[in-house]
Amino acid sequence: MNTTAKMSLSFLVLGWCATSWAASLEYITSDQVITPALAQGAIIRNERGFEQDFLVLHCLVKQAQPRNLFEVGTCEGYGTLIMANACPSCSIISLDLPANSAPFFMDRWRIGFKCKAPFKQVFGNSTSYNYAQHFPIDAWFIDGAHDYEHVKHETLEAVRGGAKLIVYHDTDIDEVLQGVIDGLEGTNYKIYRVTDTRVSYAVK
Repeated sequence: MNTTAKMSLSFLVLGWCATSWAASLEYITSDQVITPALAQGAIIRNERGFEQDFLVLHCLVKQAQPRNLFEVGTCEGYGTLIMANACPSCSIISLDLPANSAPFFMDRWRIGFKCKAPFKQVFGNSTSYNYAQHFPIDAWFIDGAHDYEHVKHETLEAVRGGAKLIVYHDTDIDEVLQGVIDGLEGTNYKIYRVTDTRVSYAVK
């Protein structure tokens, strides 16, 4: 790859630009995010539908190297593990519903158990949680409830927290992607929809 091509890739992955822009949506593919250098050392989740998604997540977090990261939707902690591996120096806070809450009724021991790396587990409803106690937050991974209301609210909180990178899962669902777009309306974030995955991300 020549120098010009490498520079173009860096601008695309990080969303850098010499001038500000209104939030806009661009469609790309995972090979525009995943590079051999960024993919090196990645933990691969060998489950259908997750391998490429979480490799994109790994590469985005590894490239950004945020000081801190907030995850919405811990579940069993696989995404948490991916991000902790991609950025070992990053301080991670992960939010999930309290144990045995609807709709998943997960036992407490299962929440986050796949991530053995250090992270802070917090509990609450993502639409009423006090995110401001952790601000500023450099990066976010939003993978909680897959509906418009939750995603838009979580996006607004990420913007309030000064996020430089926001990664979303399950944006192949129309209302999830719409929540992203509406949550970033009027901001200077650039939104990328990675079409061969369920991932989108926003940068400024």
